[in-house]
Amino acid sequence: MPTRSLRRALPAAVAAAAALGLVSCGSPQPKAVASAPKVSTQEGTARSAELTYDLGDTAYAPPGLGGKRTELKAAVTYPRELGTGKHPLIMMLHGWGDTCAAGDKPVRDGGWPCSKGAVSVNNFLGYSYLAEALAEKGYIVVSVAANGIQAQEKDQGQIARAALLDKHLEMWKQLSAGAGPLQELKQFKDHVDLERVGTLGHSRGGGGVLAQALDSHKLPPGVNLRATLALAPAMNGIDPKKERITRVPLAVIAGTCDALWEDVKIPVAMAAGNPHVELNRSGFSRDLIP
Repeated sequence: MPTRSLRRALPAAVAAAAALGLVSCGSPQPKAVASAPKVSTQEGTARSAELTYDLGDTAYAPPGLGGKRTELKAAVTYPRELGTGKHPLIMMLHGWGDTCAAGDKPVRDGGWPCSKGAVSVNNFLGYSYLAEALAEKGYIVVSVAANGIQAQEKDQGQIARAALLDKHLEMWKQLSAGAGPLQELKQFKDHVDLERVGTLGHSRGGGGVLAQALDSHKLPPGVNLRATLALAPAMNGIDPKKERITRVPLAVIAGTCDALWEDVKIPVAMAAGNPHVELNRSGFSRDLIP
């Protein structure tokens, strides 16, 4: 769990980064199973509202997962008063954790969906406090569940995670036209600005948002990724000798004692050639964002 100072810094970092942007291109992804989502609402705060949509545990077969299927599920935190304009969209992706549990005990049989008697762990709700803070500043925040990838992945599943984010963005693009699997979420029609999308990922989720931001990755049509924040990212499966992020303003936060920092040379691999990058390591930061 982030320290209190990091809790304060993260919303500002994401909000500031999401105001920037470069143009990126798009390509279609494998289709989801056609079904209406299960929608539930939560209490929220005085200035933010919350809901969860769920199309099922096997709704999507992302590339990079060998044909195995994963869930299409996310928590949406948004300004309680959406007004008449459009709001920037923040996509969040959680890190590794136990995917299934029976009561308070993890079930680690490696299967997905969870075996009989076990339920999926709500890892995607881990940053709810941050989602609320951002929603109160005017952002719509979608925190994506990736337990199905965690339970079945190889090479830390970065290709699958990037594709999962793309699939959710594709559904939100359809929703903006009043169509697609999320069309019953009518309160968001005409209120989501897909030209201003920011991403935040932690640990393996950090690797996922970096994979999505790579120059070689093609985003869904009509989506403009304006900033990426990778928090202590795990990046196995991304070749630092071949890949770069130069189109998307980027922030990376990693600890000095995090072996992944040295192993994958995040500053060299991900920041080379990027005119808008912030690197933070053990209290040292360099801000090149004008």
